[in-house]
Amino acid sequence: DDLFYVTCCRALKEQCNKNNWITLAELPGYLTHNKYFLQLNSTKTIFITGFDELKPQQKTLFSTLNVDNIVKWVELSSRTSTVTRIPQVDSNAEIIAAARWSRYIIEHQSDVSIGIVVPGLKQQKTRIQTLFDRVMSPNAMIASNYDQVRPYNLTLGSKLSQYPLVQVALILLRWQLANISIDELSVLLHSPYIRGWDGEGTARAHAARQLSEFRQPEISFDQVLNIVSREGHSYCPIWTAMMLEHQQLLQTALDIDMASGWLKHFSQVLHTFGYLQGRHLDSTEYQTAETWQTSLTELNRLDTISQYISRMQAWGYVSQAATDKIFQPKSKQVPVQILGILEAQHLQFDYLWIMGLDDENWPQPSHPDAFLPLSLQRKYDMPHNSAGRELAVAKKQLESLFSHSNEIIASYPLQRGEEKLRPAELIKNITEGRFEDLESWDQKLWSTRIFEAGELETWRDATVPMGSEDSVTGGSQIVKLQSLCPFRAFAVIRLGATSESDVSSGLDMAERGILLHSVLEIFWRNTVNQSNLINLSHNELQQNLDVCVEQALKKVESKLQTTLNKRYRQLEKQRLITLVNEWLDIEKLRSPFKVVDVEKKVSVSVNNLSINIKIDRIDEVASGGNLLIDYKTGKINKSQWLGDRPEDPQLPVYSMAETDELSGLLFAQVRTDEKSFSGISKDFDVCYSPKVSSKIQKLSSDEWQEQLQEWRQTIEYLAGQFMQGQAEVDPVKYPVTCRYCSLTQLCRVNELQQVHIDFESDEML
Repeated sequence: DDLFYVTCCRALKEQCNKNNWITLAELPGYLTHNKYFLQLNSTKTIFITGFDELKPQQKTLFSTLNVDNIVKWVELSSRTSTVTRIPQVDSNAEIIAAARWSRYIIEHQSDVSIGIVVPGLKQQKTRIQTLFDRVMSPNAMIASNYDQVRPYNLTLGSKLSQYPLVQVALILLRWQLANISIDELSVLLHSPYIRGWDGEGTARAHAARQLSEFRQPEISFDQVLNIVSREGHSYCPIWTAMMLEHQQLLQTALDIDMASGWLKHFSQVLHTFGYLQGRHLDSTEYQTAETWQTSLTELNRLDTISQYISRMQAWGYVSQAATDKIFQPKSKQVPVQILGILEAQHLQFDYLWIMGLDDENWPQPSHPDAFLPLSLQRKYDMPHNSAGRELAVAKKQLESLFSHSNEIIASYPLQRGEEKLRPAELIKNITEGRFEDLESWDQKLWSTRIFEAGELETWRDATVPMGSEDSVTGGSQIVKLQSLCPFRAFAVIRLGATSESDVSSGLDMAERGILLHSVLEIFWRNTVNQSNLINLSHNELQQNLDVCVEQALKKVESKLQTTLNKRYRQLEKQRLITLVNEWLDIEKLRSPFKVVDVEKKVSVSVNNLSINIKIDRIDEVASGGNLLIDYKTGKINKSQWLGDRPEDPQLPVYSMAETDELSGLLFAQVRTDEKSFSGISKDFDVCYSPKVSSKIQKLSSDEWQEQLQEWRQTIEYLAGQFMQGQAEVDPVKYPVTCRYCSLTQLCRVNELQQVHIDFESDEML
């Protein structure tokens, strides 16, 4: 906490004063004012190189040292360079082009050095490594080849805490302080740095999946232990034993101790979980582990300024130290170096490629310090204070880069997203060329080769009709899937094909929709008709809704076998009350009605297919007949229930449930951004509001009968196709229909449609 750090700072200052120490930050000032030091070193020569700009403190020091002319500046000798400007379609194409160019050079020349300079390398690091791997080291993309040496090196370091090996250690140490988050637990259960992962990996993945279904942002130690120790797919005996050992260790741990004591305790915690045991570390992992151990050992330093600290304070120090430490593993000498602009200054290469030199990205936009007056920043010419300064810096940096290499490519993207780009002003005078004229590796990527080598096998499709003994469940979903894609209906309904959807804390969109359905069901069971709704006072309505929402929340929690987080539950309750209040304002504008049934279960038989449906609500209207209503929390489009293959045939299926007394079929769209009715009615006005009525098609008696007949024929056809076993891969609107389908790998629709996947595009990242 803040008090702890303030105390540490004061203790450090006292120790420095007592022992006549100074910090590194104070060293330049001390040397500047120490006359004895200057006299002692007046006969020495100090060589300085690699500085683009000097800080005020450094300027003062070097100026003082130079009284006796002992400071000598050293500059690299310039080279005669050939510079070519190369446009590319986008930034991905730039990266791929640079990788192809580099691969050709290292395959045809030995003992060569290549620099790839990337402005904003930190933000693009992962993308660059992915694309360079595809061209220069495709085998490294295979999980089992994680220790393969690549022919290129990314020079940008990252925070030590961001390396997976260290991240796992920090999570393990934090777990002893409080409940662990679902995301952090998932990291641990999938980590190869914890003992037993190679044998229990699948079981631990099952356990992570089960634990995520608790729908809570955090989970207790006992809940985790209960899942991993149970017999079944999630049974993890090694993990269970480690947790029990860890539990015993915590029971004997102190609440407060010396920093050195906490270091010993933390080491024991990591040991109980078999941290790094049984794992063969590659060079990068080994260096990371060594650096992490050194960082952890530095906890001992607190003994000099603090007697006793809490476990939380000790962990905070370790976590902060790992976050502050910028670490770059050493690599073997490789021909290609990928660097940022600053790292590349004053380095020499045989070949150099500088990318991202477009008018939006170069020079870099200015971003003055938000906490200092702009006038002060400009007075002392502080970094990033103005566009003019950024232009001057960019010009100086390019001049330096252009003078330190023999052959230089300056590239820029023609487009970033929807934005059209031009070359930066600083490279407009450079001769423009074409990438196709450069010597580069021109082979197809391995992923493209695999795709193109594929041969479609042709099989004679034999339908598998439903037998008399076969039974299916799925309600109107059966007809919907058959309409969207016959194969999808066959795979989901008859084969039971599913995919694991993402599970996060709280409720997903489908469950929130179910919750809204439940609130409205409870409300109308109690309220019964529009007249009672209108007669409710504001306070009575709010009390009524409060009870309905509370009952619905308990119902959903019971179904999910979980208890929602208190704060999340409160926010969800508030959201529902607001949403239903706004919806009921629309219900008050309708023609008079009485709710005769809610959540009514009905069975519809079509072509020997029994479809079980649940009608959200049935209203009896004053003009006679019933109005069937289905609540929707998603977007509604009239075209979805029309045509030979409707995308959402729920209303057509409903129409077959109560044809004789039916007066209308409506979707009730209950969303925060839009609340309205959509559908059809038989010659009567559903609502007095013109805005709402405009989305309801009012049909004459003849038109009504024609529409019902058309829907019946559509449903009978789709049901008949399903019963006959028609299961061809035939999405109604490719590729839109397939966008949210999880079975594309099973049906291989992309191969069927002969779609060429561009493996060098954004789509594959």
